[in-house]
Amino acid sequence: MKIGIHTNIYGRPGGEGAKMAVEDMIRELAGIGYDGVELPIWSLLTPQREELVDRRSLRHLVEEVGIEVFAMGGYTSLHVTEPQQRRANIKILKENLQLASDLGAPVMTTDSGGLTPGQSPEEALSLIADGLRQCVETAERLNVKIGLENHGRLLYGSEPQLKIIGAVGSRQVGAIIDPWNVVSLQLRAFGKVKEWPWQTLQRLKGRLVHTHLCDYRMVKGQPRFAYPCEGQLRMRGFIETLKASGYAGNIGIEHKGPRPENPKAVAREIQKRMRKIISEIEHAD
Repeated sequence: MKIGIHTNIYGRPGGEGAKMAVEDMIRELAGIGYDGVELPIWSLLTPQREELVDRRSLRHLVEEVGIEVFAMGGYTSLHVTEPQQRRANIKILKENLQLASDLGAPVMTTDSGGLTPGQSPEEALSLIADGLRQCVETAERLNVKIGLENHGRLLYGSEPQLKIIGAVGSRQVGAIIDPWNVVSLQLRAFGKVKEWPWQTLQRLKGRLVHTHLCDYRMVKGQPRFAYPCEGQLRMRGFIETLKASGYAGNIGIEHKGPRPENPKAVAREIQKRMRKIISEIEHAD
């Protein structure tokens, strides 16, 4: 199993922004020994979608340093009802799929967005499925999977993810699991956890196309970010179950804490821990 990390370890929008160019992030993570990276759209494009990075030169860099782009992170609200905005958002998702293809990424991530005033969850889920259906042909042509992450207001766990995937009816659309989000979104939606990450993993069997493995620790009933193997996820057992379920994708780590003072040192330590876990699992086989 290949190990990658999301570049938000260097900074995220809405928080302390990244202080390093995406090219330097890629070089540094490749030097540490990561097999892959996940690149968020915001690190490549402005909000007006003017390119900041030439995709051909970036693809060349990725190949030159021997790393892969595991996924592109772009979240598009397909629940909207206003026709013009809806057409624009569907167009953006198709453009994101093209960007993923151009950079060699096999997965483009998205979520549900929120709810418009007066909109029911059922209506929103139906609109999301309809929007994804309009993107399936593009995804198939480009050979890029659309990964529906448990992220955003509606996708709190496996049930809404599977509803959308079933309604779309294409193997080009699959699920992404993020254990931290599984817990935090259910607490936000229901005030309690109805489905823990291990249960989500079992229910998404055969549908997963990517992972955002993030450990967590419950503190006063709320999840708090924890580095891999320091929280309550039981990372080795989780990955063993992931492998036993038939998942053939990559292991993607996402950092959800504040930007570290030394991202390189933290990324190196995470990689070391994950290599140890994967090695132990492979030797046990």
